[in-house]
Amino acid sequence: MSPDAMVSIVIVNYNAGELLHRCLESIAWQTYPSWEVIIVDNASQDQSLRSVGQFDQVTVIRNSDNMGFAAAQNQGLGLAQGCYLMPLNFDIEMTPRFLDEMVAAMELSPTIGIVTGKLMAMSTDGRHLNTFYSAGHVMPANGYALHRGEGESDHGQYDEMCEVFGAPGAAPLYRREMLEDIAFRGQYFDESLFTWYEDVDLDWRAQRLGWRCVYTPKAVAYHLGHPEGHGGNLWQLAIGIRNRWLVVLANSDFRAGTVLSLIHISEPTRLLSISYAVFCLKKKNKNIPTQTDYHYNRTTHDKQ
Repeated sequence: MSPDAMVSIVIVNYNAGELLHRCLESIAWQTYPSWEVIIVDNASQDQSLRSVGQFDQVTVIRNSDNMGFAAAQNQGLGLAQGCYLMPLNFDIEMTPRFLDEMVAAMELSPTIGIVTGKLMAMSTDGRHLNTFYSAGHVMPANGYALHRGEGESDHGQYDEMCEVFGAPGAAPLYRREMLEDIAFRGQYFDESLFTWYEDVDLDWRAQRLGWRCVYTPKAVAYHLGHPEGHGGNLWQLAIGIRNRWLVVLANSDFRAGTVLSLIHISEPTRLLSISYAVFCLKKKNKNIPTQTDYHYNRTTHDKQ
């Protein structure tokens, strides 16, 4: 381990409740010696920040408005001091050696820009389950990114370190040099996405520029996520479909003749929600961009 290999953990908080406290506890239990935590609060209305003062090495930034996950992460990452950066969801609980194992995997090669661990599911009452949330992102030909192993019981099938397409945004580890290399118009996460699929977009940019992503099964964490899925309400459904298509259009060698092969089997009856998405998103938050604001064609790398 490099002596100066600080890990900067950035947590975007939005009405996290007790989940934030439990997440911070799991960070405090880490055996890895060098880390800092930056919490960016997106105008939470609950009391989730009340216990933050109990923890050392934590900086809190309070936003007056909900900037969205992508913009708030960029805000925190911009203040980070570490050479390794970890966006962390507040509904993650890490086992004590999680950071140790993530850094060990990163330091196997300077060409590794992203590391993902063994993310297992967690129940709404905090029980750690023997069910996979994700063993890394995989990217099928249709451009619909999937979680490797999602929903499977763990019986050792993902116990080997290997390369994968990318890392779920719940608890990835990024090399600072990689983030600077792939930044698009000064942004690590594309803020026009607001939330969801910003991690897949980042994976894709890293892949195109030759950075590798490694999955390490020794780094174990538990993630609550969205038990009901991202389609829990119309707003979630709309932004999920919108962002998935925008990320595909921005990063793939898209051809009009392949459009039907890119439609996920569950989407045809739901695509009409995209037209309503613009109305919903703008009404909810005027700062959320529509499709016309998005950087559509990024197949040629642009770092303006």
